[in-house]
Amino acid sequence: MSWAIWITGLPGSGKTTLARAVAEALGAEATPVRVLELDAIRRVVTPAPTYSEAERDVVYRALVYMAKALTEAGVPVLIDATGHRRAWRELARALIPAFAEVELVCPLEVCRERERTRRPGAAPPAIYVRSGLPGATVPGVDVPYEPPRHPELIVDTAGGRSWETVQAVADLARRLAERAGNGTRRVREEASVQVKDWMSPKPITVPPETPITEARHLMYRAQIRHLPIVQGDELVGIVTDRDVRLNLPSPATSLSVWEVNHLLAKLTVGEVMTKAVITVGASRSIESAAAVMLEHKIGALPVLDGGRLVGILTETDLLRALVTSLRAGPAAEPALARARSAGP
Repeated sequence: MSWAIWITGLPGSGKTTLARAVAEALGAEATPVRVLELDAIRRVVTPAPTYSEAERDVVYRALVYMAKALTEAGVPVLIDATGHRRAWRELARALIPAFAEVELVCPLEVCRERERTRRPGAAPPAIYVRSGLPGATVPGVDVPYEPPRHPELIVDTAGGRSWETVQAVADLARRLAERAGNGTRRVREEASVQVKDWMSPKPITVPPETPITEARHLMYRAQIRHLPIVQGDELVGIVTDRDVRLNLPSPATSLSVWEVNHLLAKLTVGEVMTKAVITVGASRSIESAAAVMLEHKIGALPVLDGGRLVGILTETDLLRALVTSLRAGPAAEPALARARSAGP
């Protein structure tokens, strides 16, 4: 088991230059790293690319699978790809236990100038020349670039590559390598306490256009406190019972019954949901999931498997796991000791 770092940013932000420099620095320490340059991969996967949304989705999912397969074989990976849709990078995070995102921040005008003077290589020439034209799909101009929600490292590359930047990414890689090594040693021990073994499967979901009153009644009937919001097959948000209560009119309001009903009839869960949803992979350990919930002070984690919502892990599920561990007796002591040392 090894690690993967996804270096993401607009075209021209310096991803390839940084990835190659980090790989060289780690290689000098006898840590060979595989750099997955998406532009080079495209030449094989899509020799005549259209850059359509459907084609990009297939190519990026293939990229994530390559990274996953390499890390499982013990090969460290640097992913050099814009990955303008957050869902692709979050899929990699869900599938690769030792994973991190490095976001490159660079003004668009600087990126344009760099692309204009870029040397011939795997990347298509004159990327920004086509932006703004009918049918163009340049990330950050014609299609939105969705920055990471919680990147492990943010780097300003407007001034070009620096030794400090290369070392910062290399240090991140070393920390991931340590985590991957610890994870490998614990695979057998934690195999029976994965999130998928304790989550509540097939969670109740609603689309964003669902009226908040309908969501409130649904949550009350089902006796649930967290309601994932999905658009098609994609998780786009989550609401809690607190979100619903805070957005209902106060009993002390001066509105008439008709005005209250009219107001509520127009309010949807999409307007009050939390869009930056923190999720967990189905194969992650209960211990790591609990640590995430403690860190972010949240009561539930939607569970993803291959980018698809398959369950939800709540505080109640964690209590069930804890009670089961306590009843297991001495055999559960190592896991309980780790949980205690993690602390709140």
